Amino acid sequence: MILKGVQNMTDKNTTSINFEMTEQTNKELTKSARANGRTKRHEAKIRLEDHVNRFELDSNSYVDKSNKN
Repeated sequence: MILKGVQNMTDKNTTSINFEMTEQTNKELTKSARANGRTKRHEAKIRLEDHVNRFELDSNSYVDKSNKN
């Protein structure tokens, strides 16, 4: 299997986290990872990075940075 967008997950400029998710979230993440030809770990990394880069916390809710003036 060819994995899309795979980078060295042991890069010394990264950090590792461990967290729990619901069974439904796990199913959706697994489905998305398979559809994209990625490992679940890599899919989670890409999605988390995307969220952090696109949204910021503003008054206890997340706001899309591209829509903020």
